[in-house]
Order: sequence, then structure tokens, then C-alpha cells
Amino acid sequence: MQNYSADIRFEKEADEFASHLLMPTSIFRPAIKATNKPSLNDLQGIAEQFEVSMQAVSIRLATLDTLPIIVACYTKAGLKWSIRASHVPKRWWLRSQLDDDSFAYDVLHKGTPCNNLGKQPAETWFENDDADEYEVLEHSMPSTNGQVLVLLYLNDPEMFNVGFDQNLKLSRFSRPRSK
Repeated sequence: MQNYSADIRFEKEADEFASHLLMPTSIFRPAIKATNKPSLNDLQGIAEQFEVSMQAVSIRLATLDTLPIIVACYTKAGLKWSIRASHVPKRWWLRSQLDDDSFAYDVLHKGTPCNNLGKQPAETWFENDDADEYEVLEHSMPSTNGQVLVLLYLNDPEMFNVGFDQNLKLSRFSRPRSK
């Protein structure tokens, strides 16, 4: 019998090794810094420069942990994966489904391009009760296989200073499991 969990761990290690090999920090960081607050358009140029995928550049940007970002991938069925810079508080829970007010929803369902970073109410992206008090910057673009790649900047410093959202904990972890 195959041990798939071990394969996943090794695959993640291999992906991380490859990202460091193909996008070494000493070269990648200056490329990011030159763009200040890179949009997905900027990341596309960097992906071409390093000859890697947009997904690889986006994930590398998040793991570099120099900017307050969350990168996510959604399909019409919902959230496929996400990664955040390690200094972004884990209290911010992404919605499992795209909000129809998000740019990503328009990209995925209507084919409407999202050309630049744009302001969005944080409640468009996060389940937290207090998300309506904050704004984020969003940029979304079509990805492969009917997916949309999303770049979110938590540019409101207060989002880093608020405490744990007790109501979210109760609703997220106390739900009965579906069968």
C-alpha cells in the first residue's frame, strides 16, 4: 500500500528546494523590491524572467515573507489552496467560496479582466466578524484549468494588531461535520 502522506511531504520539500534553486533569494528579492508592491502583472514579468510559472512566483513571494500578502487559488467550486506570508496573522480566515463582489469572482465567472490592484472591503475575503472594519488590496487573474489566482495585500496595519476572533473560532471549529 502506498504511503501518500509521505509522498506529499517529500513533494513539498522538493518544491521548496526547486523554488530556491530557480528563484534564489539573492536575485529574487531585488526583483520583487524593484516593483515596490507587485501586482500579478509584475509577477508575470518576474515569472518570465525566472522562467517559472505564475503560481511558483506567487508562492515564492509569500514564503519570502517580505510583504503582507495572501496568495490563493479558487475554482468555481471554491478555495483550492492558499498560502500567506508567515507574518500575516492566522486569525484571518479566507472564505471558502468567492464573494460575488470580489474581482476574482468577475474574472472566474464573467471573464472580466482585473488589470490592477484594487481596494476591496476585507469582508469580501474573510469570514471574520470584524472584517467589515478593514480594506485589502486585491488583484486577480485567470490561471490554468478554470482557476483564478488571487493576490491579497493586507495593507491596513490595524489588521495585524487585532486579537483573536472568538466568534470565528466557535463557528469554524464547532460546526457539525457533514457526512
